[in-house]
Amino acid sequence: MLIFKSFLRKKTTKTYLLIYTIILSTLFILLITKNVMIELENNNYNGSFIEIEDKDNIKINGLNNIDKIYHAISIKEGYNKIFLISDESYDLKNNEIIIPIKYKEEINVGDNFELEVGDNSYNFIVKNYSNSKNNNVLIVSSNVITENKSLDNSYLLTLKNWLKKDPTLDEIRDKYKDYNITSYFYTSNESYTTFITIINILLSVLALLFGIILIVTCFNIVQDEKKKNEIYYKLGYLKTKLQRYNVIKITSLIGLSLIFSFIIVTIIYILYNFIR
Repeated sequence: MLIFKSFLRKKTTKTYLLIYTIILSTLFILLITKNVMIELENNNYNGSFIEIEDKDNIKINGLNNIDKIYHAISIKEGYNKIFLISDESYDLKNNEIIIPIKYKEEINVGDNFELEVGDNSYNFIVKNYSNSKNNNVLIVSSNVITENKSLDNSYLLTLKNWLKKDPTLDEIRDKYKDYNITSYFYTSNESYTTFITIINILLSVLALLFGIILIVTCFNIVQDEKKKNEIYYKLGYLKTKLQRYNVIKITSLIGLSLIFSFIIVTIIYILYNFIR
């Protein structure tokens, strides 16, 4: 126990601990910031989807980065398409409909919403609005979808991470190349991709820096403890035990810096949420 106490009391050990803590705290803060930016960017694509036209009851599976798959009825209005989907998260009756929030100023909850779907005419009641940037997806009950299954069908796919939309779209086009695939991206002018790229660069640089510092400091610790270990060896300590102590010293140093970093980041995160 005295061996570890003397090690932790050393000025060089405290300096290493401070350096480790600063770098690790910065890494953790950058990681949290990156995750926040990714979430903001994904929210920026709220309402976006990729359409795969269904010609012969295809099955959509084996794709990466897919969040939800909706089987939709498509209705053509001039050059535009309106999609009817069913969503289990909404408990809708046959005469109820969820419309995009863009219509909020024109249509109130409880208003009638007339819609021609193939040969069927519906007089829906607006139950609520979907929190979506698109204006061409309407949510109805599953019975309405079943009643019109003979009409043009499509699959609407939403993504887990819209930052990976390009490779995901390439994957879909490669797998379903015989089908018409259209992307509907609804975004605002705010984009966080540049910030995410900068954070990724900073994370790589800091991780490399920490790796170099860790190697150098570990070497210095072993060299610094060498003379003391020679004394401990003469006092009867086994060399293997002393080597194991060196590993424990380095591990404890890293462990303490992780604990301090976690405390610092937690305090900063709490303050950020409080100020926000």
